[in-house]
Amino acid sequence: MLKLGRKILSFRKRIVAIVVGVTMVTLSLLFTNDMARRLREKEQHEVALWVHAMERVMRDVLGGSIQDPFVADIMSNGNNIPFIITNENLEVINSHLIPEKIINHPGRLRKQIDKFSVDNPPIPVKYVWSSQHYHIIFYGKSALLKSLYYFPYVQLGVIAIFILLGFIAFRSTKQDEQNRIWI
Repeated sequence: MLKLGRKILSFRKRIVAIVVGVTMVTLSLLFTNDMARRLREKEQHEVALWVHAMERVMRDVLGGSIQDPFVADIMSNGNNIPFIITNENLEVINSHLIPEKIINHPGRLRKQIDKFSVDNPPIPVKYVWSSQHYHIIFYGKSALLKSLYYFPYVQLGVIAIFILLGFIAFRSTKQDEQNRIWI
């Protein structure tokens, strides 16, 4: 009877450990995905702000004033979002965090622009003085956002390794106890 009670108790402990583990993994995945979603929204807002600053500069060029410190601060390349700015013919005007080997190779450039278009919709920036000419901003995900997408999988791998090591240690301890009993 005592042996049966230990097996049931051991089975309950395993079930509780499994439920707690699955709950922790689920909460971790949900939390990380929420953080990634909020970071993505923030990056999209930064790019939208950057587009508004470009439009303001283009509008102010007509008046001769492009010395606005607010606009200069927004348009500085101090961000960590990779982007490519092209004209309406997809000729590169400016880029940030894009290697030269991509910019100088038409096939690679087209692949990068397509990848950015999948990540985020391209944003056209129209000139005030011409409706036929415009810039297009293609932008991707920052390194931080990419790492947030991969973090749950790395975390699951680390947890799996710890579970495996714990199982090996438990199994080894159990075998040592059986060997001592036989001695």
